[in-house]
Amino acid sequence: MKRPIKERFLEKVVKQDSGCHEWAGSLAKNGYGNFHKDGKTHYSHRIAWEIEHGEEPSDYVLHKCDNRKCVNPSHLFLGTAKENTQDMIRNNRMSRRDGEYNNQNVVSSKQVEQIKHLLQENSETISSIAQRFGVKYDVVWHIATNRTWKSVVI
Repeated sequence: MKRPIKERFLEKVVKQDSGCHEWAGSLAKNGYGNFHKDGKTHYSHRIAWEIEHGEEPSDYVLHKCDNRKCVNPSHLFLGTAKENTQDMIRNNRMSRRDGEYNNQNVVSSKQVEQIKHLLQENSETISSIAQRFGVKYDVVWHIATNRTWKSVVI
């Protein structure tokens, strides 16, 4: 006979002095706990919400404690995608892809100014600009479509 979900779940939880109930089972690459239910893998904090409230969460499940392994229902709350993103930025769990904040940049802000001027003049293609600066097409395309380097205004 299949064991109840709550029983299987709780045997993988370790209570910490901090008040967090940390997941001691398998973890996803992003640090959140994994729990298998109905032949699928789910995040453990979402299952904790479901066990506590009797229904699957309708939205994102966020952590008050900012501990990805925490499954303590009193540390969890529902939020929108926007609130989740704001929480990640506020707690430095999301890179700021724009401008100098991104440590993976292959161009400087000065080069971006030059690229934006060339794009504005419409005198060269994205491919030729990329070749001129020794970067991939995507780098210039992201600048051209204002997906990155929004902070550099010409």
